Amino acid sequence: MMSSEDVPGFLYHFDTLEDPRIDRKKLYPLTELLFVVICANLCGAQSWRDLKTVIMLESRVSSGGHPAIEQRYFISSLAANAKQIAQTIRTHWTVENSLHWVLDVTLREDDSRVRKDHAPENMVMVRHIILNRLQNTKKKFKDMSIRRLQKKAGWGDSTLDMILMATF
Repeated sequence: MMSSEDVPGFLYHFDTLEDPRIDRKKLYPLTELLFVVICANLCGAQSWRDLKTVIMLESRVSSGGHPAIEQRYFISSLAANAKQIAQTIRTHWTVENSLHWVLDVTLREDDSRVRKDHAPENMVMVRHIILNRLQNTKKKFKDMSIRRLQKKAGWGDSTLDMILMATF
């Protein structure tokens, strides 16, 4: 079993190995790949069915005028076709960004001042439940926007009850 004292030597050993994987003329250290593989194995990846690809997406972002590089890791059952994987990731983020927009417009998520302990995570879950209830009720009232349905629920208990009981 490897001890914590062995880790620096272990990392140094793999950092010094030659690795031919180059993308956009950037060399990615083998330790990054090993880190992902070790984490995947610790999480039981050997039992994941159809696991074919481990993906690292690197983004250059600027927050508050400070440029930064973010790395995100994904696992996939898709074969290693970079164009298809990139399109799938973009589609996923399109859906995520759309959801965020709806949450911000209808439930004013960005204006939330909840900051203490686990309250922010709890409020995110509550907002998602509320949005889900509103969207399920909206299927019955196609002419009514989610915002209008939300206001109507605040004006009367009968609409609120209908929203809470939608699809139960």
